[in-house]
Amino acid sequence: MNNIDKDPKIGVFLCHCGDNIADTVKIKELKKELSKNKELVVKDHLFMCSESGQNLILKTLTDENIDRVVVASCSPKHHWNIFKNCIQQKLNPYMWEMANIREQCSWVHSDKEEATKKALSLITGAINKVKYHEPIGTKEVHLNRDVLVIGAGIAGMHASLELADKDFHVYLVEKSPSIGGNMTKLGRTFPTDDCSMCTVSPIMNEVNSHPNIELMTLSEVVDFSGRPGEYIATVSTTPRYVNPDKCTGCRLCTEKCPVSIPSDYELGLEETKAIHIPFDSCVPEIAVIEGDACLKIAKGKCGICEKICPADAIEYNQKAKARKLKIGAVTVATGYQQMDLSGTEYNYEHPDVINGLQLERMITPSGPTGGKIICPSTGQAPKAVTFIQCAGSRDQRHKEYCSNICCMYSSKNAKITRSKLPDAVINMCYIDIRAPGRRYEEYYRMLREADVKMIMGRPSEIMEDQNGKLYFDVFDKATDKFLQIKPDLIVLATALEPSKGTKEMAELLHLQYGMDGFLSPLHVKIAPVDTTTEGIYIVGTAEAPKSIQACITDAASAASRTATLLKEDKSIIDLTTAEIDSEKCTKCGRCIEECNYSAITDDYEIIDIACRGCGKCVAVCPEGAIDIRHLTNNQLKAQVDGILSVDPDSIIVYATETCGYTAADIAGTSRREYSTKVKIVKLPCVGRLSVDDMIYPFEKGAKGVMVVACPEGLCHYIDGDAAAKEKVQEAKKILDKKNIGGKKLRFVPIVSPDGIKFQKICQEEAAKIKEVPND
Repeated sequence: MNNIDKDPKIGVFLCHCGDNIADTVKIKELKKELSKNKELVVKDHLFMCSESGQNLILKTLTDENIDRVVVASCSPKHHWNIFKNCIQQKLNPYMWEMANIREQCSWVHSDKEEATKKALSLITGAINKVKYHEPIGTKEVHLNRDVLVIGAGIAGMHASLELADKDFHVYLVEKSPSIGGNMTKLGRTFPTDDCSMCTVSPIMNEVNSHPNIELMTLSEVVDFSGRPGEYIATVSTTPRYVNPDKCTGCRLCTEKCPVSIPSDYELGLEETKAIHIPFDSCVPEIAVIEGDACLKIAKGKCGICEKICPADAIEYNQKAKARKLKIGAVTVATGYQQMDLSGTEYNYEHPDVINGLQLERMITPSGPTGGKIICPSTGQAPKAVTFIQCAGSRDQRHKEYCSNICCMYSSKNAKITRSKLPDAVINMCYIDIRAPGRRYEEYYRMLREADVKMIMGRPSEIMEDQNGKLYFDVFDKATDKFLQIKPDLIVLATALEPSKGTKEMAELLHLQYGMDGFLSPLHVKIAPVDTTTEGIYIVGTAEAPKSIQACITDAASAASRTATLLKEDKSIIDLTTAEIDSEKCTKCGRCIEECNYSAITDDYEIIDIACRGCGKCVAVCPEGAIDIRHLTNNQLKAQVDGILSVDPDSIIVYATETCGYTAADIAGTSRREYSTKVKIVKLPCVGRLSVDDMIYPFEKGAKGVMVVACPEGLCHYIDGDAAAKEKVQEAKKILDKKNIGGKKLRFVPIVSPDGIKFQKICQEEAAKIKEVPND
C-alpha cells in the first residue's frame, strides 16, 4: 500500500541521556558511521527531550529541509508524546520513528563495542522503516461525557465527587449493598487517630445526594466494549428483594427474621439475619435480603418480613437486571482484600488468631464487641496480645511485596490496645518498621512510648500447647535472644492483595497487571493512574496497597485525567487504523471474520472510529490487500531488513506493545543484562503477524525469532495472542520443511512487569544459536 519515497531526507537525532546512554553506547562513533549515509542528517544532544534538544530538532528540520525523523533515545513509552508534539510543529506527526537505545540497549549491555553495534542496528532498522512512512490523517469523533466509576470505596467515592463537581454525570457501580468500602470497617485512621466513620460517613452521604451521581449498588460490570470516549458497559444488578423507595430502615424485619448468618461486614465476629441493614450509617440505608439464606426465597417458607413490614417494602419476586451504559471514560477503584492465611504457619484457623481488620471491628464502639478487645474463644479480655507484622507479606512463599500500610495501622492498633488494656503485655514482632509518610515517624515514636515490646524477628509456626494455649518461638535480632511468646490473642498484619473484583476487571477491561496481581499503570512515574487503554484509569488499592491519603490523591488525579479527555463533546483522533486496497481485495471475508470490533463493512470499507489498529486483519488477508497505516507490511519488513543489515546473526523479537515491549523495558530499568543479539520490534499486537512475517527474518539470515505476547485472557485486543500462537505453530512446520528448524521460532506469553522472565528467555534463545546452527 505505501511505497518508499524517492530520496527522502532523514534527520537522525542521537540522545546521550546524560550518561545513561553515552556511558555504554559510543555516540561519537555512532554519529560518524551514520553520517556516511548522505541521505541522513545526524545530530546529537546531551538531553534530546530538553527544550534545547527539541529546538535542535526543529531548527534542523527547517534548515535541512528534513521530511523524515528518527530519534534514538529512551523508550517510546517514556517520551513518545514529547517528541511527537515537537515534530508535528514541522511535519505530520507520524513521519518519524523512535529507536530505543536506552532501556533495550545501553541499560542491558556492558560491552561497549557490542552495545554500540546493537544501537546502530536498531537505528538502521528505524531508518529503513521511516522511509515507508506516510502522513496519517485525523478524524473528528463524538465523545460521551458520562463517566463510569467501578468501586465505591474511598477512592471511588472521591473520584465520583471530583467528576460530579466538574459537571460530569457519574455512574458509580458498587457490588456491595452499601458504598464506603473497607474504610467503613476501621475504628480510627492514622496518623491523626480520627474516627474513621466520622470521616467517611459525610462523604458517603454527599455521594448519595449529589445530583450528578447515579448510585448503583449490588451491581457489577459484566460486559465492556467500545473505544475511548464512546465505551459501552453492561451492568448487572442483583435483586435486593426490598423496594428502595419504600424501605425506611426501621430494622423491624431484622428483629423478627428467624434465620441467622455470619456477618460479612463484621468479618465473622458476629452474626446478622437473612434480612438486614448492612451496618450502622450505611448508604443507602436500605435492608437487603440474602437470597440463598432466606427461607421464603430459597424454600418458599416463612415470609415473616413481608408480613410485618410497615412500609410494604418486601418484594420477593425481584429479578436481576442488566443495563447498558454509554460512557466516555472509566475509573477502576475495585480495591483490595486481605490474604487468607488459612492453612499456613500462622494458624489462622484458631479463633484467637485474628487479622488487623478484625481487631478494628472490636475497637469500634459500634462493632460486635462494643469497643472491647476480647479473645473470641472465651469472650474475655486478653492479658497478653502479640502483633505480628508482614504476615504473608515480604515472603517468597506468599506475597513478595510490602503491603505498605501495615506498619502504621498496627502501630495505631497497638496504641489503642494499650489504652484499652493498660495492664496487658503487648508485643510486636517485626522485620523492620517502615514509616515513610508525613508525620509517620512521629506517630511511630508515640507507639514506642506506649509500653509495647518490640521484637525484631519473624515468628516460627504458631502452635498450641496441650492446654490449647497459643505459643510460638522467635529470635529477637535486636537483643540477640531466643524467645518463646505465649499470647492470649494474636493480631496478624495480613498481606493485602487485589480484590476479586480487581482481578475480574483486569480480564474484562483487558488491563495489564503486575507480578503482584495489582493493576499496572501506563507508567509508574509519569502516568500513575493511566492504563494502556486511553480513557480507563486506575486508582487506590486496585493499583497497589496504599494509604487513605494516597487513594484520595489518586482519585483527584484520575478525575483530572478524565476531565482532560472529555473536556468537550468532540475530539480529534489520529487514523492509525486499517485501510483496504480495493484493487487487490477479492472480498473473501477473512478480514471481516477476524475483526473483533465490527470495523469492516460488508462493502469492505473501514469504519475508522471502530477500528482499533490491532492488525489482525492484515495477518489473515491472502492478497495483501489490507494494511494498518502505522505498521504496514513494507514498514515491518524494512525494519527487519535494517536490523539484519548491521547484524545478520540477530534474534528478532516481535513484542506486543502492552506486555512484551514493556517487559523488555522493565528488564532495562532493572539493568538485567542479556545478549546483544536480541533486537526488539514493537507491534501494537502480535496478532498483527502473519506466518510470512514470522518466517521472513529467517530468510534474511536471522538466527532466531521470538513472538512475545500478552498472557492468555489479557490481550489488549481480546484474542490477538491466540491468533499469533496458532500462526507460530503453522510457521514452525514450514521452517522444519525448509530445514531451518521450527525450534528457532518461539512463542512466549509474558506479563508486562516481568523483566526477569524477559531476560531469561533472551538468554535461552541466545544459547540456542550455537546449539542449532542454520543449514
